[in-house]
Amino acid sequence: AAQYSRQDIAKAIIDRPVQATWQGGVWVLEMKDDEETPFEKAWTELDARLHLTDRFVRLDKLSMLGSYGCLLVGLDDVKSREDLAKPVERGVRKVTYLKALSESSSRILTWVTDSSSSRYGLPEVYQLNLAQPVGGIDALRAHWSRVIHVPGELLESETEGVPALKSVFNRLKDLEKLVGASAE
Repeated sequence: AAQYSRQDIAKAIIDRPVQATWQGGVWVLEMKDDEETPFEKAWTELDARLHLTDRFVRLDKLSMLGSYGCLLVGLDDVKSREDLAKPVERGVRKVTYLKALSESSSRILTWVTDSSSSRYGLPEVYQLNLAQPVGGIDALRAHWSRVIHVPGELLESETEGVPALKSVFNRLKDLEKLVGASAE
């Protein structure tokens, strides 16, 4: 992440594929006719309210910078901070906010250890560190059903991908030295 924020080439390695992926925005087309379905209308309203493409772009970049990124989905069943650690209640839910987080801001606290579960080996509870406008950190716990976990390029692990800059890190350092030497 430090290379991304300090070096133009590292930034381009992350930004260009993400920009190409998300150019043109996101829309839902359920039917091929001109009539808007209730689902399409709900998606359009959600996009207008939460600016979904912006959130997805940020999540995509964060998932490439580390082993994974997370999207915290704020739902209307949460009445207190402690409710975030509980599973999402059944029924129709309203999305109230979306928050993209990096791997360093979304640590996995517990894993599903029941080998008979279809979620065996996957995250169960996250500790999320949300930056506050006044410079502090708000640490809270969130159940997996409230978090969309997006790993980078997967190999062996189902939850942790290979950071996009890992394979080119040494070349980025060499480039830094080369450019720095030309100033002398």
